[in-house]
Amino acid sequence: MLLAIVTVAVSMLVIMRTNMGETITTESSSSVTITQAGVNPSTITVKKGGTVTWVNQDDAPHALEITSPNPPRELEGFGTQEPITNGESYSYTFESVGHFTYDDPQNPERVKGTVVVE
Repeated sequence: MLLAIVTVAVSMLVIMRTNMGETITTESSSSVTITQAGVNPSTITVKKGGTVTWVNQDDAPHALEITSPNPPRELEGFGTQEPITNGESYSYTFESVGHFTYDDPQNPERVKGTVVVE
């Protein structure tokens, strides 16, 4: 019984390392941490309908915007109106399949990542 629970848990969360950072795959939701060093993981994969939550653990505030060329209409609502301050979070539910890049327009080289929606 315990083995079955562990097997299901492992199948729901697969962690792979890439040269650019970590890639995390989840079934329905996951989180990205914003730090002084950037975002972790830099690439995250969720199923269609999955929610990603960005948590700011940096002292500086950060905004998020989609940088993918020609994002689908469903992503028009992505992004923060106001920057996320330390300890705050922002969540978005992805309803379109694809690879979507994002960044902080004030820190685009440091705070950037990719959401893969399957």
